[in-house]
Amino acid sequence: MKIREVRSLLARLKNIQTEMGTKGPAKDLDSIDALLDGHDNQDIESFVEDTKAELAAKPARKASKKIVLNDIVVSQFVKRLTAENHGNGAFEAVFEELKKSKDVRKGEAVAIACGFIGSDLSFKTKKAALDKIHARYVQDRLYESKRLLIN
Repeated sequence: MKIREVRSLLARLKNIQTEMGTKGPAKDLDSIDALLDGHDNQDIESFVEDTKAELAAKPARKASKKIVLNDIVVSQFVKRLTAENHGNGAFEAVFEELKKSKDVRKGEAVAIACGFIGSDLSFKTKKAALDKIHARYVQDRLYESKRLLIN
């Protein structure tokens, strides 16, 4: 069977779909027809083989770029935040520095939050990670206050 015969069948099917008012299938048939355009005199079998060979020859997609974290910045901020988590006001200074640092992007902020909190969380934005760090600090301060009141 030649491609022109298949295109003729596709045209008939498209007309039926159009008459029925179904635009989606008619559009799909147009897409198939466009792929077959220019191959009218070719046999289906050879077209399929040529298409398979062409698809196999295409290079694989490039892997997405891995985001490289600045591990030094991450470890320094985790150490400083953890060391200053005693309610003496130094935490807020370190936290402000963290918020303003140009070296801290989303990836670093997430890694710092996970290191400070001690859990593997994920965050959609840098702000969400920073908010979680501050919320944990506030939570720790409340816990410490309650502990001191009880004792």
